[in-house]
Amino acid sequence: MRIFITGIGGLVGSAVAETAKAKGHEVLGIDSNARGTWFGDAGSVVWRLRELRKIGCRVIQNDFRNELPAMEGSDLIVHCAGQPSHDFSRSHPKTDSSVNYAGTMSLMEYVRKYIPKARVVFLSTN
Repeated sequence: MRIFITGIGGLVGSAVAETAKAKGHEVLGIDSNARGTWFGDAGSVVWRLRELRKIGCRVIQNDFRNELPAMEGSDLIVHCAGQPSHDFSRSHPKTDSSVNYAGTMSLMEYVRKYIPKARVVFLSTN
């Protein structure tokens, strides 16, 4: 099975990736490392993306909203990408809405139009 994971560098996304890879699935994921931009080095997931690559996961470092065609050919899409901070959302409501709401709607619409047989699991933080 080919599994595509948005937010693959985060806690949940990386755990899903490790589990799927251990079970023999093909794993492709995407993460923009926005946490590193928003919260500094302490929030960066670059180190986690390196670990996932070492175990054989294919990782795209970009915003999932810019790479929706990368999902094509996937049997399962696990959507874990999201802006995770409630404090950040209060001071950046447009960014929060763009990532969490509009990004998810774009993903779902893309799946509906272009890969309707894929299953989607939504596990995003917000």
